[in-house]
Amino acid sequence: MNVKIFEKEGYEADDIIGTLSAYCVKNGYECDIVSGDRDDFQLAGNGVRVIMPVTRGGMSEVEVYDGAAIEQKYGFAPKSIIDLKAIMGDSSDNIKGVAGIGEKGATELIKTYGTIEKIYDSLADIKPALAKKLEADRDSAFLSKTLATIVTDVPVEINDAELLVKDYDEQALFDILERYELTSIIKQTGIKAPEQKTKTVTFTDAVTDFKNGLYFLIYNNEMYAAVSKTECTVISDYQSLLADDSVEKYTYMPKPLYKELLKTKADIKPFYDIEVAQYVIDPSATDYKLTAIIHDVLGITLDLETKEGVAAAVCCLEDIVLAQKKKIDECSQQSLLYDIEFPLTVVLADMENCGFSVDKKALTEYDKKLTENIAALEERIYFLAGEKFNINSPKQLGVILFEKLGLPHGKKTKTGYSTGADILQKLAGKAEIVSEILEYRQYVKLKSTYCDGLFKLIDDSGKVHTSFNQTVTQTGRISSTEPNLQNIPVRTPLGREMRRMFVADDGKLLVDADYSQIELRVLAHIANDEAMLKAFSEDADIHTVTASSVFSVTQPFAPLSIIIVLLPPLTVITAVPVGISLSF
Repeated sequence: MNVKIFEKEGYEADDIIGTLSAYCVKNGYECDIVSGDRDDFQLAGNGVRVIMPVTRGGMSEVEVYDGAAIEQKYGFAPKSIIDLKAIMGDSSDNIKGVAGIGEKGATELIKTYGTIEKIYDSLADIKPALAKKLEADRDSAFLSKTLATIVTDVPVEINDAELLVKDYDEQALFDILERYELTSIIKQTGIKAPEQKTKTVTFTDAVTDFKNGLYFLIYNNEMYAAVSKTECTVISDYQSLLADDSVEKYTYMPKPLYKELLKTKADIKPFYDIEVAQYVIDPSATDYKLTAIIHDVLGITLDLETKEGVAAAVCCLEDIVLAQKKKIDECSQQSLLYDIEFPLTVVLADMENCGFSVDKKALTEYDKKLTENIAALEERIYFLAGEKFNINSPKQLGVILFEKLGLPHGKKTKTGYSTGADILQKLAGKAEIVSEILEYRQYVKLKSTYCDGLFKLIDDSGKVHTSFNQTVTQTGRISSTEPNLQNIPVRTPLGREMRRMFVADDGKLLVDADYSQIELRVLAHIANDEAMLKAFSEDADIHTVTASSVFSVTQPFAPLSIIIVLLPPLTVITAVPVGISLSF
């Protein structure tokens, strides 16, 4: 923004502000200090104004204080603000002041005597109780005045020419504001996005040279391959090329290709995936679209709705890969990327191809049961309400519960009363209708979200093929969509019934696995904490170990674990850590 910045080691920002304001007064310039700190009030006057942002009624406003405004507000000159703080103190600045005297008492003293020097010269004229407090903290008062006084002679070089308002460096400013998604500031400053930059590219009829690796992009069901830095081509027959492990390949989102290749080839060497690489580099980003990656890595804006834009994107791939590899090396993430994340994409593609079998007959019966329960609950709710209404309308439901039935409610807004789950849960014991509504909502969600949604996604073989997302969560966990198989209800008996709809194919089993204390295990590894490492290596209960350590209590017994081994024909051996063994 080309705004001059002043800083000086050993001085606070207020001291530099005070020095600049004194420079303006000395040279006859007007000076506006924009600050939310009332300490700066002492600088007001002689052409210096303090502009303070305030919020009223949810709206941002400013209050402007010159010397006259300060005197009107406090009843004394701006400089006496220093003496005010010397008496009343300021906990935010660690200024003690005089114990037992607050802002009101200090203000009256300053109005009467002006400075703390005059106050202490006049202790005989002040009420004994007040004078006693002042005398007790005399040293503190004078020290507090020193601390409260803003320095106005910080040794900084001030050049008038550097203080002049200059035009923004719009390119650099736009880039940084867009990077941090400060869109409101972009609007306030009125800067425009820089003109789109694209690489000059041409198309050729055939691929001529793949000696250095192959950069390609699948877009709109066509494969584009880079021939050189400025040339790319459309490849019509690419199946054999992709299946050739001798050619190193770099691309964006190859999972759809893996899914096709896996149908004909069991073993696949993972391609370099620009999306997953960017996710490893920056897992907290919100957008891993190709255009976003190109912009973030290269600062280039492309339009993939045009043929030229797609061609330019293909020719950008090599530069992106080189930049990403450099970053991966700097962060020592090679093993994470090449040994875990890239191969995982192939595994996920195979999982998506495999799909999950659904018991469609059982699902139909389950849907029928839900429909019947919903209808019965509707009638019950209408009976309790004394009339029919739209149960799914928060506005109508609010009128029934809070106006007709007189149940306690929160503040009414323009759109009506809040009827969220948290509100209804609190009212569940006060009226039967509320419990019925909560149960109704449960059934409706199960039917609409899971039953109806699942029916649409079952293919002719009786399977659903969810999409496993590798670049969504910041923690590295996999998420799934269409359908979300990680969010099947489990807390209620009816919800758990939904899980029975997913079945194993003949001769196979469904296995559920989860991490055990993964966050604490990672913490133990990173911190190299001996006690935690020992607990995990011995398979002890980490919470018991922690509690025992905190309260200095010896663990009374080892954590119980049972191992059962089935031996033909009917022999069962069980073992527990305390050394007991039983056989039947």
